[in-house]
Amino acid sequence: MRKLAKLLILLFGVSIYSQDTLSVKDGAYGYDKDFEIEIDLKTETKIRALQFDLNWDNQNFTYLSSYTLNKERLGGDDSDHVLSVKKVNDSKLRFLIYSPSNLAIPTSAGNLLKIDFKNSLNFGDYGFDLSSVVASKEDNSSLDIKLDNGKITTLAPRFSSSGSGLFDMGSVYIGSKSSVNFTLRNEGNSDLTISLDSNELDKFSITDVEWPKVLTSNEELLLNVEFEAVTNGTFEEKFTLKTDDPLSKDTVHEFIFRAFAYNENKLVVERNVVSYNDQEAKVKVGINGDEDITSFQFDIHVDF
Repeated sequence: MRKLAKLLILLFGVSIYSQDTLSVKDGAYGYDKDFEIEIDLKTETKIRALQFDLNWDNQNFTYLSSYTLNKERLGGDDSDHVLSVKKVNDSKLRFLIYSPSNLAIPTSAGNLLKIDFKNSLNFGDYGFDLSSVVASKEDNSSLDIKLDNGKITTLAPRFSSSGSGLFDMGSVYIGSKSSVNFTLRNEGNSDLTISLDSNELDKFSITDVEWPKVLTSNEELLLNVEFEAVTNGTFEEKFTLKTDDPLSKDTVHEFIFRAFAYNENKLVVERNVVSYNDQEAKVKVGINGDEDITSFQFDIHVDF
């Protein structure tokens, strides 16, 4: 392999090498879970001591003050390597790996250590970054190591709606209809389950849905509520939902609908009645009212 590399250098003027790498392994976990951050080391050079920092979002992750050093990567039973961990602040840990007897970290690739964390209720992708690496070779010179940062994904649903509380449909004339649309949405990155808590709608009708309803990530459910004015009055009814959104598991989401049904008081006189001289003409008079009438009086003005 070395002869081939030298031959390629002579022929093409390029060098071939393997980059020593310290990396954080990506992962995805459910919300509010304990899990392990894995840090891998790949090197073709023996290392006498290794120090580095691990940085994270302390608003969404908590260090659980425990870790595991992988002795297999460090030489197995022959390894006497120890790990020193210092908490620099709430979002940074400093690690130092060394051997009291000056044993080197062998050349190889694989998991070096695991650190225990707990995530929050918030979904999203979060960076776990490496920094301030110092690697000492057997001759005490410094080894240049490439750093590969990791991404940890917290999986959680997130409920939202385009409207909530009171939906006022205003005044609706008897015999007419009015409707309103709104959406339920999962803004998270894992499935959201929406359950019907109560349905008190009688004068109002809503889109037929088979509850509970599961929405995948970024999926929406469009709902339509309709009111048909049949009798006079003010009507207010509601239905309520619950979800498994971890931020609002105990929240009852209310959707209230209100409408005022009315009928105008109208006295209607027939127009364009044909009449002839010396003949009786009948003019129809009608009345529409939003309340009971026992008697009424009116005047008709006739143009001659």
